[in-house]
Amino acid sequence: RVDDILESVNHFRCIDFIIERADERLSEQLIKEIHRILKNGTSDSNKEWFIVGVDTPEGSYTYHYEKKYWEIHRKIFRK
Repeated sequence: RVDDILESVNHFRCIDFIIERADERLSEQLIKEIHRILKNGTSDSNKEWFIVGVDTPEGSYTYHYEKKYWEIHRKIFRK
């Protein structure tokens, strides 16, 4: 898929972005910007979804959620 190629290229842009801002505090705006960079130009770029990730002893896991669930997750980030 073309989207896979675009996301692979965008992944490196995200890494550069994160390195440039390594001293910044993680925020909602920063997370949204990283996601925007990752999805830029893909068919997903117009969808209103976001990714939530968690690290566990067994590994890292991520899941896509519809925008309507953002407020629930945003409250978790603020804790």
